[in-house]
Amino acid sequence: MNPVPFAITVGVLEGLLFFAGLSWLLVGSTFQWQKAVPFVLAVALPVGAFIGWQSFRSVLAQLGPGPSFLRTLAVGVVGGAFIGVAFILLMPLLAADERYSLSSLLRVALPSWLAIGAVLGLLYATLTWLVNAALVRLAVRWLALTPEASTRSLASPSHWLALVLASLLVAGLLVTTRVRHGGPEPEATTPEVMTEVTVTTNAQGLQGAVGHDGREIVPHRFAYVDQISLRFLLVRTMSNEDAPRAAPPRHGIWSVDGQQVIEPRYESIAYVARHQRFRVSLGDEPRKFGYLDEAGREVIPIIYDVLERISNTGEEPTNVIRLGERYGYVDIRTGKVLIEPVYDSVQISENMVDAQGQGILLAKLNGKWGVIDTRGRALTGFRFDEMEEVDHETLRGRHADQVETIKFRDGALQP
Repeated sequence: MNPVPFAITVGVLEGLLFFAGLSWLLVGSTFQWQKAVPFVLAVALPVGAFIGWQSFRSVLAQLGPGPSFLRTLAVGVVGGAFIGVAFILLMPLLAADERYSLSSLLRVALPSWLAIGAVLGLLYATLTWLVNAALVRLAVRWLALTPEASTRSLASPSHWLALVLASLLVAGLLVTTRVRHGGPEPEATTPEVMTEVTVTTNAQGLQGAVGHDGREIVPHRFAYVDQISLRFLLVRTMSNEDAPRAAPPRHGIWSVDGQQVIEPRYESIAYVARHQRFRVSLGDEPRKFGYLDEAGREVIPIIYDVLERISNTGEEPTNVIRLGERYGYVDIRTGKVLIEPVYDSVQISENMVDAQGQGILLAKLNGKWGVIDTRGRALTGFRFDEMEEVDHETLRGRHADQVETIKFRDGALQP
């Protein structure tokens, strides 16, 4: 039996194993396969091919003459260093973190991750050589596989393919990094000096605001003015006691450069600085809620009876919505309704979603509970009479006299 097909088979299987594992890590169970495809192709595919090729060379070398062990270790160190660089570039990309640029990552993290990658590569190479040596022993014993003369006469596998694959890996990472960060880094600019604003009260008891030069920024016609951020001031009108039905005060927003951003006609306004949104309400009882952007444009229509963040965190850019007696889920940055308000009730916590508000939640439909993801896809049937979150990785559902335990991790159900 020719040993070459056996060596090729081992290399393909080990390469596919690493490709599958890295693909899963890159996707991270966030239900965003379509967003992760560029990273899978740029990283997992070259790494899997690189490892498969080196596994093939390792087996072939052990079937023939040559210092296979030392060669495998050397390749492992180099390959591990490349993978270390890959993770430097990928971690902020997959976390959707805008704060880190390519140059700052390479400057700050490159030495440590190169060392970590090299050590892990050394461990990987040692383990791979031992596993492949065991496979060769089993093949020789069970398959009557013996090194043939043709094998010894084969030229030693060249390093050109390994170098090509490593180059593809780095090139792919650079391309995806540039795409993620929108091209070259902008030139450093001097931070803008924010206008100094002072809230003042006139002789009539009305409030406004003036700048450091005494220029009026907010006219003195409001009952209340408060600077809620470096850029915005909240204003509240006087209530109209002379109206047949006493008109309640209204709220609006002015900018520190003296521009009215949001007309004072809302019952309440709350600024969500992290996501650059204003949560506003209209009407008396029941109030209706929506979101405006920093230019005063409507992002989420003011039609919902409830717009609430996930109470335990409040950092994610998503809200639970209620329209009438039905619940859903919405992204406050884009205004996109992620889950239509068709459910009797929903329950969600920071354990079930990531920082982007993506993951799973409990939903009740027609009196029965089930688990859905934050794109509205049902992950279990709606068959439970009761459901609860037991801990940060466990759900428990009861139907009839049966109790079912469901495991989840990182916003995904576990098999």
